[in-house]
Amino acid sequence: MAQGENLLTCVPVPILDSLIEGAYIVDSDFKIVYWNKAAESITGFSKDDVIGRKCSDYILIHLTSDGKNACVKNCPMKKSASCGRKLQDSMYLRHKQGHRVPVLIKTVPITQTENASSGVLELFSVIPKESETKKEVERLRKIAMLDNLTGIGNRRLFDLNFSSKLNELSRFKISFALLFADIDKFKLFNDQYGHPVGDRVIKMIANTISENIRSIDSVCRWGGEEYVILLSNVNKEQMIFTAEKLRNLISASSFAHRNSVIRAAVSIGAVFVNKKSSKAALLRKADKLMFKCKSAGGNCVTAG
Repeated sequence: MAQGENLLTCVPVPILDSLIEGAYIVDSDFKIVYWNKAAESITGFSKDDVIGRKCSDYILIHLTSDGKNACVKNCPMKKSASCGRKLQDSMYLRHKQGHRVPVLIKTVPITQTENASSGVLELFSVIPKESETKKEVERLRKIAMLDNLTGIGNRRLFDLNFSSKLNELSRFKISFALLFADIDKFKLFNDQYGHPVGDRVIKMIANTISENIRSIDSVCRWGGEEYVILLSNVNKEQMIFTAEKLRNLISASSFAHRNSVIRAAVSIGAVFVNKKSSKAALLRKADKLMFKCKSAGGNCVTAG
């Protein structure tokens, strides 16, 4: 009997098949031997896509809470196998479409003493946003405040959110941050692969940002390949941390197109706002900071 088949005799596969949580099992070589339907639904990867491959083989590629690649040093399954204990953590998994999804993962070591074969079970579930956020998104969709291509906010929504942040600053002294992000070398995607691929890149980055900011924050599409993000109630250190986290998550996002892997990066100008200023002035400042990133080679954050 193959190692993977042998290993599956140690776990209640029918129960795993019925879970709403994603579940998969790796053998002692950390190759995937089991993948349930919920895992397919959450990640977009089918059973045929993953069986016999490793998670790091351009599949989930776990990222830590600060956007760092966990497959390099902090693989949760290897940790669980090494210490022989159940572990739990919040991480980001790569969806087949390229964007990053925030999940709560649980890893459980599996041991079969008779043949000394072992493996690890991972369960993962999407970290839900508040139900009020979903209701608000539906309301905004009805009044045409969302961008048609990406589903995130448009300039009209940004104007409303910005006015709200200025009001909070004026009345309650609640500081906020404005991030201006621009896709690096975007024209190359359209020129080399065509506009449909360019649109997929725009959507992938929009999804990565919107999935990984708080419900009190917002992201809007400003122009063709530009995004404006408002971070509520933050200090300058928190602003820089969030901007770097988003930059890392975006650079770690990708999707397959024919025989190529499409990856993108962004330059981010980050402005901390703790005194009243006009929208135009703050956008000009963020835009200048973003162009400093471009001048430095891109894929970086410049704060002011």
